[in-house]
Amino acid sequence: MTDYILSIETASESCSVALHAQGVLVATSACHIPQAHNKVVVKMAHEVLALGSIATSQLQAVAVSYGPGSYTGLRIGLSAAKGLAYGLNIPLITVNTLKVLAHSGLRSTGASGYVCALMDARRGRAYTLTVDPEGSIIRETTTIKVGLKELHVPSIEKKCPFFLVGNGAERYASELQGDPHIQIIAGHYPQAAHMGTLAYQKFLAKEWKDLAYIVPLYVNG
Repeated sequence: MTDYILSIETASESCSVALHAQGVLVATSACHIPQAHNKVVVKMAHEVLALGSIATSQLQAVAVSYGPGSYTGLRIGLSAAKGLAYGLNIPLITVNTLKVLAHSGLRSTGASGYVCALMDARRGRAYTLTVDPEGSIIRETTTIKVGLKELHVPSIEKKCPFFLVGNGAERYASELQGDPHIQIIAGHYPQAAHMGTLAYQKFLAKEWKDLAYIVPLYVNG
């Protein structure tokens, strides 16, 4: 039996849904219309299932990006994911949004350097997560005051490019410039298409969430 997992990402300005089989992308749909998540996420779920010629009864799990992110976006995504998991009696898997964003950066840069995902936490602060070119986490924070010194880029990382992605990197670009090894990659949002490997690893390890107690990691907004 093929392990099909439907992934939902609504933590940022972008809303996306993807279907993976054994962690491999089958189909995806994305929408970049602000404040439209609640209007499109269910439609997009049906769309990717149709694109993959998969019935809902064939899904083995539902994965959702559970934060950090905006209150409204996370609430919409988690509600949709919990509804599907409950209705189909299948596991719910949560994936940290910063990990999704960092993996998106690795794919974009061809894993040619370290990637730091930054999500805006308002008032000059950001949630951050840094991964090496293999995708292993080397530093994760709650929130930091945004600045080059606060990123703590060790000398080992300066031997190759250090990429910054996410709305935090773009919003605080002026505070993050000044080091020749650092590059800000604009236009990156967490995407459901990049949740496949992360979600499938948790599925195989049976790291499933209790529908009654799961809560998202919020950022004001």
